[in-house]
Amino acid sequence: MNKEELKKSFSVYTDQIPLLIGAKAYWALLHFIIIFPDICGALESSDGEATRGGYKKWAQRYMGDSFLSGEELYDMRCLLLHQGRTLGTKRYTNYKFSQPDSNGASVHKNNHSDGSIDIDVHMLAGEMQHGLDKWFDDIAKNPNSISSINVEKNIKYLVQIESSDKSFGGDIKGLNISITASTSSKP
Repeated sequence: MNKEELKKSFSVYTDQIPLLIGAKAYWALLHFIIIFPDICGALESSDGEATRGGYKKWAQRYMGDSFLSGEELYDMRCLLLHQGRTLGTKRYTNYKFSQPDSNGASVHKNNHSDGSIDIDVHMLAGEMQHGLDKWFDDIAKNPNSISSINVEKNIKYLVQIESSDKSFGGDIKGLNISITASTSSKP
């Protein structure tokens, strides 16, 4: 599978990022981007299922740094998506999410003495996109690796939108779903 095929398969997700940024929907953007390591980790697995280990491994390899490890990104994911909280249970006592101010200035990955960390969601989204791009390269450049073989096997189950005009909706298709969006307008 080449990089362009991977990018096309992920476009159902990645095309939404600039729309969320343009709408200044940073809270929704945060919830959206934090799922990418789950999706990529699942695609790399032999059974196509997401796991804690798959998330942490992908997040560490493609996003981890001295400020946020794969473990901490997983902690943030669980707190945010499943508990609606930002109070950390690992190195950080609080994940303080923000968006750029009206001048575009932001504070990102700034640690505080109280154990909290500032995270600019717009910048985190850019880091996630960069991580995805590195992952696309790795999968494409190593077609005989177990991860690449599994991605090739599992990618067909990734949700797709099939429509000639995305602005009016389309068919959202996955392994066990097919939802057709209406293109008619209500009076």
